[in-house]
Amino acid sequence: MTSDPQDLIGRSVGRYTLDRLLGQGGFAWVFAGRDSADGRPVAVKVLKPRYAGDDQFEYRFRNESAVASELDHPNVIRISDVGQQDGFTFFAMDLYPESLATRLEREGTLSEEDLVSKLSIDALLPLPKITEKLIEELNLLEPFGAGNPEPVFATTGLKLMDSWIVGNDHLKLKIKEKGRVYSAIGFRMADRYPLPSTKVDLAFVPQFNEWEGVRSIQLKVKDVRTARSASS
Repeated sequence: MTSDPQDLIGRSVGRYTLDRLLGQGGFAWVFAGRDSADGRPVAVKVLKPRYAGDDQFEYRFRNESAVASELDHPNVIRISDVGQQDGFTFFAMDLYPESLATRLEREGTLSEEDLVSKLSIDALLPLPKITEKLIEELNLLEPFGAGNPEPVFATTGLKLMDSWIVGNDHLKLKIKEKGRVYSAIGFRMADRYPLPSTKVDLAFVPQFNEWEGVRSIQLKVKDVRTARSASS
């Protein structure tokens, strides 16, 4: 069993031929490939072999694919197959074929609307619902990028306890919900300091922060604004 994803290029996993590596995360590799049944292009996510014998990782990996396969939404990539072969655990999904370079080559220029930054929120998530298990399961969705965006959550009406600038360019926040204080950081968001209100709505990605051997839950801020309840 290989530890190098390049060794799988040209090989088949299940009925899928793997053509090239698209990316990789902490637990899995993602390949562009073809379905031998009908020749259609697919993306194939393969659990890294060092985790393939771990019942907990395999359960989470299969659970991710099972949950995603039940979703039917234009912004969610469709899972078409789940399987195991030759020690590899994998699932196949629709391949989003067009890159920005391809679109520019076809259309020449982008419209002003295309250039406006938009943030999509996947779900409202109360902060007390964030656990280490949730973050570990979200990490199984890696690697993130075009066609597989990082899940973004939001919660509203948070109490801002403190805020300051770290590293000249980053915004650090201490926020409170239901009696518990949470740490949050907005990378390259120092221009948002100081925040105009002590009540905020937050868009974020939950993640682990490891410092001097201690792991804690941290919120990576995607956007922050004055809470609507505070501005009304």
